[in-house]
Amino acid sequence: PRDVSPDEQVVVLGARPCDAAAMEALDQVFQWDYDDLPYRARRDRTTVVAWACSQPGPECFCSSVGGSPYGAAGSDVLVFADAAGEALLQVNTPKGEKFIELLGQAVRPASEDAAPPSAPEMQRRFDPDKVKDWLDGNFKSDFWEEMALSCLGCGACSFLCPTCHCFDIVDEATWNRGQRRRNWDCCASALFTLHASGHNPRSDRASRCRQRLMHKFKYFPERFGRIACVGCGRCIGACGAGRCLPVTLAAIEAK
Repeated sequence: PRDVSPDEQVVVLGARPCDAAAMEALDQVFQWDYDDLPYRARRDRTTVVAWACSQPGPECFCSSVGGSPYGAAGSDVLVFADAAGEALLQVNTPKGEKFIELLGQAVRPASEDAAPPSAPEMQRRFDPDKVKDWLDGNFKSDFWEEMALSCLGCGACSFLCPTCHCFDIVDEATWNRGQRRRNWDCCASALFTLHASGHNPRSDRASRCRQRLMHKFKYFPERFGRIACVGCGRCIGACGAGRCLPVTLAAIEAK
């Protein structure tokens, strides 16, 4: 095997708190029952500098899933503005401290007693506990068929979601050499669970819609103690059918 680990240090500059929180969720997946060495090599060489959201967008709902526009989870440095509008840098990890040291006098670290302002209210809200309670007893509900009727199965929501991490492994070979590649994949695709035998345990769209919600709001919390959604709202703008995640969650909560 050839080592494909990066040699350079990487700084992710300007990530939103929801993106940083998503990286923390991915850490749990790729360093859980096995240690994903390519992932860990890149993660160890990456410093995340997050920008707080003073004005969350109309599609955001991070406060409903345990996040905050000023959340520090997953970030090495959090940049936020004080009451006077001056940018302050909150250092959260040793990697963040090293980053601040490299910048020297060009930045002003926040004092220990400095705190971000109160988080603004979100336009979109739901109760994840109610959603989880409903999911626990409705694996075979007719709701999944109703949901599937308006789903295009395009996977846009998955490919824009910062916590979606499904992948496929493909062997590419010629007569004298080969490569094993890991490709980004999506559970909304009919090919995702297709076996070499031709059997597909999730051949219908309803079962795939159910799997995505169950994974984010039931299976992941049961395994890792947190929801696999950070409330970024990107799925809202991406869904061509208007059946985005918050709309579906609101329908479940109303049941």
